[in-house]
Amino acid sequence: MPPADLWSEAAVRWGPYLALLALPVLLLLATALTKALVVVGALRAALSAQALLPAPLVFAVAALLAALVMAPTAEASWNALVQAGGPVGADLSALMAAIEPWRAFVERHASADEIAFFSDLRGQPPGDPLVDISAFLVTELTEAFQIAVLLAVPMLVVDLVAAQALVLLGMSQMPLALVTLPLKLALFLAVDGWDLLVQGFVGGYG
Repeated sequence: MPPADLWSEAAVRWGPYLALLALPVLLLLATALTKALVVVGALRAALSAQALLPAPLVFAVAALLAALVMAPTAEASWNALVQAGGPVGADLSALMAAIEPWRAFVERHASADEIAFFSDLRGQPPGDPLVDISAFLVTELTEAFQIAVLLAVPMLVVDLVAAQALVLLGMSQMPLALVTLPLKLALFLAVDGWDLLVQGFVGGYG
């Protein structure tokens, strides 16, 4: 059965539940938001800048990154919904037309290995919504952790060098964060960290 038909069948079967849960589930499981939250959270931890980047700001930055990635898909979904009859009084076929760009996005950015794994796990073919979304989410988390490592390693080097310098200067009692925070911020700004982060994150979906 073609993937689009599998998603259509699932929409009929899960219709009442999807009506209540579709938006938050799509935001968390079928968009770039989860990956963005992990990446920005990892940056916050690597910089030891919990006070400078409070949780609401982390969410705001992650939401902006996700919006930059998802804008073309959201636009395609809206256009498909309008062409199929518009949002007012939309029937199932119109809703499925709107879901198709999201389905294609999830399928395109899910690892083939993860799709195969979850397909075997569920005993369903690729194209099953739960298979595709599970594979997409695990792929996103894997890539987010890879980015987190890239962010953490340079900052760890700063921590180690600063700690050694404080010991050599006989200032080991000084709080390490007091020294490393400005150094980490200076390093991050020196390499245009925000631009690199945004460019790398959005470019990863190209």
